[in-house]
Parts: sequence; C-alpha cells; structure tokens
Amino acid sequence: MTRILSFSLAMLIFTACQTARNSTSDIHLPAQRNIASSTNLIKFLRRLSKSTNIPEHALEKSIISYIKDPTVRMGHRNHVALGLTDDQARRINSLSDDLPYMDKVRKWAMENITVVNSKISKSIAAETYNAIVVNSRGVKNPYLYVKPSTSTRSSVRLRQQETSPVNLITDKQQRLLSDIDELANTSAKKVYQNNLEIFNSRSASSPTVLANGQEIIESAALITKKTGINAMGEGCQTFNKTASREILETKANVDLYRAQLIEDAAHAKAGRTFASVDDISKSSRLTQDEIDLATRKAFQDVLGYTDDESRLALKRLKSKPCKLY
Repeated sequence: MTRILSFSLAMLIFTACQTARNSTSDIHLPAQRNIASSTNLIKFLRRLSKSTNIPEHALEKSIISYIKDPTVRMGHRNHVALGLTDDQARRINSLSDDLPYMDKVRKWAMENITVVNSKISKSIAAETYNAIVVNSRGVKNPYLYVKPSTSTRSSVRLRQQETSPVNLITDKQQRLLSDIDELANTSAKKVYQNNLEIFNSRSASSPTVLANGQEIIESAALITKKTGINAMGEGCQTFNKTASREILETKANVDLYRAQLIEDAAHAKAGRTFASVDDISKSSRLTQDEIDLATRKAFQDVLGYTDDESRLALKRLKSKPCKLY
C-alpha cells in the first residue's frame, strides 16, 4: 500500500509540474516515515520552562491550542499561519506526532512561542532561541527582528492584531525579504525575490499559499547560505503561479526537510557549524552530487519513496518541463 501511495503522490507532483492546475485534495501520504529530529524543540521547551517556570507540557499545550483554535481572526483561523488546512490542524495531538508537516510545525513553534503564550517575553524567547538554535546553526533570531511601529491602538487590540495568522505571515515576509537581500549569490537572490512576489500576489485569495511559499523560499535561501548554490530551478516561477495550495504544502514539507539535511551535511563536511558558505574553504563545501543525495533522501523520508523512485523523481524534477531543482 505504501508503494502505491508514494507512486500516486509522485504522479500528482509530476502532473503539477506539467500543468500546475490539478487539485490534490485526495493526497494520501504513507502512514509511517522517518522524520527530522525534534531534539531542538525538546531542548527549546525545556530551557524555556526553566526560565519561565511554565511546565513543558503546558508550553506544548499552548502551541497545539493556538494551532487548533477555531476562532477566526482577520478572516482566518490560526493554522493558516503555518500553511495548514483545517484537517491537518485537527490531526495534531502532540508535537512529536509522525505527520508529514510536523517539521514545519516544530520550526514555527520555536519561532513564535511568544505568540502562542503571552506570559513569555520576547527577551526570554530570544535568549532561548539563541542558545538552542542560533548557536548550533548560525541562523538569525526571529525574536530580535524589529519591525516599524505603526499602531497606536490599545495593548489588548494590538495583541489580537499581532497574533492573527495574516499578520504573522506578513511579519515573516518582511524578515524573509531582509534575509534574501543579504545573500551573496545575486542570481539566487533575484530568483527568490521573484518567486516570493509570485506567492505574495496569490495571498489575497489564499494566505496558506503564501505561508507555504515562504517556507519554500526560506528553505532555498538557507541552502544557498550554506552551499552558495541556487536551490531553485528556472521552472519554479511557472509552477508557483498556478500550483494548487495542496501541492505547494507538500513541496514546502519536502523542501524544509531537504534544507535541514543539506545544512547538517554542510556542517558535517566542514567539521563545524557556520553562518555562511563564505566562512569555509571551497574544498569543504558541498558538491552538487552531495546536495542531490540529500534531496533524494528528503523524497524518501517525507514522501515514502524508495531509492529508485527518489532518483527518478529528482531526474524528472530537474529536467524540462519541471526544472524545480
């Protein structure tokens, strides 16, 4: 059954490459897969618990409660901020669940803990994020991003606005644009800016598309920071203009996991963590073959592909008419 399901999903993605119009509301993923380690989230919540005296289980409960909250804010429920559907949000029972989109959920939780729990200050969240994530990966701290202050509304009203899913997506858009602008690879920078604008143009009708588009672009930008290589193919713009939100959600899950694998491989080859590929020698950088190996591994772990299926998928997705990688 798993092989049948993975093959069906492969055909859906391949068809999306050619037409980008097919609905994938009937997508079914393998029940079991290997997921990225949730060690960072466990460490994050444990350290946060010690700093705030809020039990770890209470922190986890606040995250899940926010995601599953049926309240509509600015026209949308909270799960939209993560690029999830109603059904996907309802299926979450624990942050350790083995679901295809849980890597995305865990990453979002570490970046938005002050949103889900008002008792946690940004300073404590920033310190915790620095200790657990920044120091081990060399990435930016989202809690230290300072956005322009334009509101004079009451603190209660401001809190409601700041925690709305649409506002969270908008805030991330600004952070992501800033990160892209700092890339040394000018060609990749332009590709990411153009594709992000495509996702943004679709956000009015579907904020979920933008949320998942941001994950796709952020993952690509991380790969460029760690390898110097453009992580998106020239066919992405055509694909991203019309791909369904379900297809984009699946691709976001794959690309996020892919970026994690590539980052880990880059650090392992260099023998240390680093923020930019410019910080290491050329001989210590990942080759295209090593990047392709991580991409195939992402197909296997997230989509349930066999080794042969992952090779075929990558070959197809790097060739015309797809050219997504």
